[in-house]
Amino acid sequence: MTKGTFKILYTSDTHGYLFPTDYINPGSKPIGLLNCIHNYRNKDGNTIIIDGGDTLQGSPFAKYYVDNHDKYPHDPIASVFNAGGYDYAVPGNHDFDFGYDVLKKYLKSLDAKCLCANLSDRTGGIDFVKSEIITLENGLKIGLVGVITDHVKIWHSETSLENFDICEPFEAASRELENIKGECDVTICVYHGGFENDLVTGEVLETHGENVGYRICRDLSFDILLAAHQHMEHPGQYVCKTFALQLPANAVKYAELTVEFKNGVKKINSRFIDVGAVSDWVAYDKILPLENKVQSWLDTPAGTFLTPLHVTNDHLKMAMNGSPVADFFQQVMLDYTKADICCESLKITLVGFEKNITIRELLAAYPFFNSLVVLEVDEKTLRAAIERSAEYFDFDQSGKPAISPKFGYPKVQHFNYDFFGGLEYTIEISKPVGERVTNLLYQGAPIGDRKLNICLTDYRASGTGGYGCYKKCRVVETFPVDVFSLALDYLNVNFSIFSTKNSARLFSSAGDPAYA
Repeated sequence: MTKGTFKILYTSDTHGYLFPTDYINPGSKPIGLLNCIHNYRNKDGNTIIIDGGDTLQGSPFAKYYVDNHDKYPHDPIASVFNAGGYDYAVPGNHDFDFGYDVLKKYLKSLDAKCLCANLSDRTGGIDFVKSEIITLENGLKIGLVGVITDHVKIWHSETSLENFDICEPFEAASRELENIKGECDVTICVYHGGFENDLVTGEVLETHGENVGYRICRDLSFDILLAAHQHMEHPGQYVCKTFALQLPANAVKYAELTVEFKNGVKKINSRFIDVGAVSDWVAYDKILPLENKVQSWLDTPAGTFLTPLHVTNDHLKMAMNGSPVADFFQQVMLDYTKADICCESLKITLVGFEKNITIRELLAAYPFFNSLVVLEVDEKTLRAAIERSAEYFDFDQSGKPAISPKFGYPKVQHFNYDFFGGLEYTIEISKPVGERVTNLLYQGAPIGDRKLNICLTDYRASGTGGYGCYKKCRVVETFPVDVFSLALDYLNVNFSIFSTKNSARLFSSAGDPAYA
């Protein structure tokens, strides 16, 4: 009977954070893939190193590289994974954000095999391994299957995915498991997706199909599930009969699993390791010139405001009272697209502006690179969208306004609360969910039978976040440029601007301010 022990080192959702910096605050931070791979130096023939995707988007380093990728023959992010000795990588949904050529360069630059059973390239330009069985030095046979959430098809346009076929992940994982399990000692599923149920109680938390990790654990027989995507820290635990875990984002931790196999019995343990403060210096020095260019770019002045745009570090207050920073980005969106109205989401990290700001500070306030879409909407659609945002509010045990738990678990979702610029509306949070929006006006009058053009991100226009009301709306126009770049251009042209007050008013009961 085969017996032996092996290790798995696992990262996911590193989002372009290679160096020990958060790009916002000065000084070295315990973060970054370079710090992770410093700990991989003693890799042996009984160790497998795996990444679960979302590597090309998120950090200023990634933004700067992607904008200048044609100047570099090889992907610098891939070079760090190569220095770490990675064996397998599953693509994440954000790895598709910048088009086929950027993703292809990244995957072709990787020494690791790209593992994904529900993704194929019609052109043959990218090789996706559906599943694989490897024999370790100690003789153990390990079967690996990779899958990605099929909501990639919702979040990205048909044009950006024209080279790819993407099928449902559960069925693909099930099929590949059947193909390999009879020849393996241990089976592993690497899934760029998360959990739709509470891992302890089994309570259903999502029903929209974005995440099927719990279903994989419940209905399939993988020994190990390495999940990703949600950025929720779930230390290793058994979910049904599968040992499952999920890491937080931005390479602040990596997972180490130890698997002991003896007489057909598998004993699995895991720990999350803080990355520490020591980088792999060879890889560090190799891409340091590019990092220096990034830092210089970030410290470039972006513009000047006539007055500071200050925010409070309180999501509830910001949602209820409005955000001058959200107002600014709405102003940018409306100026560029000429739409009637727009929506801009609350951010997880709340950042304000002083009068003089750098690119670093602008990027801290808007770290995502979503493009814009203009949709034609009627009053019914707008009411449904604002009602969805109104679900953000709840009451605590003392009867005071609070944030609904649904926006905090299984994933923190402040970004699914939207501010609607160009409209006047009241949300009465004491009313039942679905009946909270009152006094909805455009230019001081009811909307009635009029159709309005609303500008929103491609992410929101897809209906993601509970905004399915947008899915059937007519697309008026799409704009491939991202919001951050538009804001930077806007500041260059409009050297100084005024902040504006958000037009929403929220009440806990008729006539009484909900939050002072």
